[in-house]
Amino acid sequence: SEYDSSSLSDSASLGDIERQYEGQPMRAYSSNQSLRQLKKDLAKQVKELGEDHIDNAKLHYSIGGLRNIKGENKKSIESYWATINILEKVDNDYSKRNIKTVYCKIGKVLAILEEYDDAIKAYKRAISINKKIYGKDNSDISSIYCMIGTLMSKKNE
Repeated sequence: SEYDSSSLSDSASLGDIERQYEGQPMRAYSSNQSLRQLKKDLAKQVKELGEDHIDNAKLHYSIGGLRNIKGENKKSIESYWATINILEKVDNDYSKRNIKTVYCKIGKVLAILEEYDDAIKAYKRAISINKKIYGKDNSDISSIYCMIGTLMSKKNE
């Protein structure tokens, strides 16, 4: 099944985008046709809405996910950074809630690349953002600290 951006509401979180494809075969994510379609959709939206529109962040995020699944990790990180750049410019509740998710994705991909120090920095940024939004006792923070601990273990620290 192809990516269908029209099925997402304006307030769909980045997690909603991922859940849209849960349970579907991996080939739905990784097909070159899907990636080409996302890029085509992004080019069209940039032309119609401008570069910094929140919908473009959603497409960059989806492109990053497909690239990650395909093993295009460096390109995946580029797409995630493009997502962050838009979310930081938009600066509304939606962007604040979702930017932590993108930093966690960057951390995950950097860990795959064995760039542990940079992965830890990305996770720490996610923690900082999460604390500002939800407070220091939010359960998401503990899971991010767990990821950091795993990476520090891999570094023998």
